[in-house]
Amino acid sequence: MYQLLRSLSTQAIVRDQMPVFLVSFIIASVFYKFGNYVVFGLKLGFAAECAAFLVTWFVLDLIYSTVVKPRFFPAPASSSRQA
Repeated sequence: MYQLLRSLSTQAIVRDQMPVFLVSFIIASVFYKFGNYVVFGLKLGFAAECAAFLVTWFVLDLIYSTVVKPRFFPAPASSSRQA
């Protein structure tokens, strides 16, 4: 996570990651209620919900980056001038 934040500019984080993050957070808040699962004596309710949120964020970001962004927000063509 630290590398992600260090490698992206603030503008890129707000423009590209924040909408996907917020949609993932809303989905996780509304739909992910796993309760308190006990595995090997550990309560995994919060951990399971957190992992599901991160997977949701990853999948939505993958879809946004590969399908939505190239189709609806194409990168401006760079003008290459040869002298």
